[in-house]
Amino acid sequence: MLAALDRGVYASNLWYCNFSDGAAGRLTGMTRFACFWVDGGKIVAPLNVMRFDDSIYLLLGSNLLALTAQREFLANPLAYRERNTDSARLPGALVKEFRLVL
Repeated sequence: MLAALDRGVYASNLWYCNFSDGAAGRLTGMTRFACFWVDGGKIVAPLNVMRFDDSIYLLLGSNLLALTAQREFLANPLAYRERNTDSARLPGALVKEFRLVL
C-alpha cells in the first residue's frame, strides 16, 4: 500500500465516521493513532489527529484508485457495556483526494 501511495497521508485508523449530511452523502470523522506522512513509498513522519469531511460519492467513485485484497475486522467499540454483534469487515482504500484538516 505504501508503494502504491508513494506520497501522501497514510491513515490506518479512523476514530469515528458518521454522516454529516446523509442526503448529500457527506462523511465526517477523525483519524486516530498510526497516521503518517509517506514520501517515496516510505513512512517519514507521524501526523497529529485530523478531522475529515468528504463525499462518499467521491471517495468510492471518481477518487477511488484501489481497494486492498485483505479486509480488516472492525468490532463495535461500544460492546463493553452489553453484548453487541455490530461489526464490519472492510478493505483499505487508496484514494487520490481526501479532505483533511489538522
